[in-house]
Amino acid sequence: MKMIYTFGVGQKHRGKYVVIKGKDREDCRDKMIAKHGMEWAYVYEFSKLADLERIGLKELRGTR
Repeated sequence: MKMIYTFGVGQKHRGKYVVIKGKDREDCRDKMIAKHGMEWAYVYEFSKLADLERIGLKELRGTR
């Protein structure tokens, strides 16, 4: 499973997203917290990637 986590206003990586791979939603969340703590805004299903890029979000490189 892949989930997308975004960063919001006032956060270090504002306007970016990361894709986290895991066995389920909880595993993805645990991996995100291990990498970025609680400094993220929203989580989306991977199927929403095109929509997020269309509104201008960019992938934070080196995080997969």
